[in-house]
Amino acid sequence: MMSNHIRLSRVAFELVEKAYRGRGRISIRALDKLDPYSTQTEWCGRRSVTPSEHGFDSSLRSAEHGFTLVEMLVALVIFGLLASAGTALLVSSVDAQEVVATRLDQSAGLRRVHALAAQDMSAALARPARGESGDIPAFEAQSGTRLFALTRGGVGTGMAENPQPTVRRVTWRLDGGRLTRAVAKGSDTREEGQPVLLADKIAAVMLRYRSEGNWQDAWRATDARQLPQAVEIAITYTDQRTALIRLAMGPGA
Repeated sequence: MMSNHIRLSRVAFELVEKAYRGRGRISIRALDKLDPYSTQTEWCGRRSVTPSEHGFDSSLRSAEHGFTLVEMLVALVIFGLLASAGTALLVSSVDAQEVVATRLDQSAGLRRVHALAAQDMSAALARPARGESGDIPAFEAQSGTRLFALTRGGVGTGMAENPQPTVRRVTWRLDGGRLTRAVAKGSDTREEGQPVLLADKIAAVMLRYRSEGNWQDAWRATDARQLPQAVEIAITYTDQRTALIRLAMGPGA
């Protein structure tokens, strides 16, 4: 009887092991042949062996078969969160770079405007330009796209081998958000030279003029040779940033 129990226990173990290795199923008829008492813990002092001790582990089988639906959903949610965070960081970095580039362009343009305006104002001459229809005031104030125009010296070389007029007409304009400066070939002309871009992305430029110790919103000259004592240039950029430049007018300014 004892030998039969041992033999049936071995048969049961072999069936379970074959089912695990071959991913098959144990038939009901095969199980009917087993002694129900073969699952006892010991037979004659010999301990029974569980399937897990022979590598029949449910976690191993699950890993070999792949991920479950819940695990895939959790992984997708985590991946989505990481991707969203990475995208937000990238967009923020690109926006920051664009802002820095815009600020650098504005600063460079403002330095050009300040330097050239200071040169033009300090070299301004109280000399009217001679036009076909009469004298042109030495300083013309803001009108339309023109910000101001003046006659200044010290522009040409004045050299004999390459004679160029040292007195010229300079015109500043704001057109389509672009601040430009044009230098004419001479002083007695209404024709402007080739405009040179100084700054862009400008929404508005407002000028004020100092005369007789007071600031005026409009320039009212009583003489064609009259120059303002100083000029204030208020620049507003398209991003609502502002800049203010105040420059004295005339030689020695």
